[in-house]
Amino acid sequence: MEEVFFANSPQFRKSGEVTYAFGQTRAGRYLFIVFKHLSRGRAQVITARAMDQTEKRYYKKRRGL
Repeated sequence: MEEVFFANSPQFRKSGEVTYAFGQTRAGRYLFIVFKHLSRGRAQVITARAMDQTEKRYYKKRRGL
């Protein structure tokens, strides 16, 4: 899951106190992660799961794919 934050141009969307991360792993899995910023360089993951088709379209559109 951590590799989503550091590889393949993740996309982020903030909503209130949480942030959504959309990204792809090196193995090709598309992940949707909800997390909260704690401090510089630290975050608390609330949940993570495979993206659904709507989220994949959003991610690919934002990346220009």
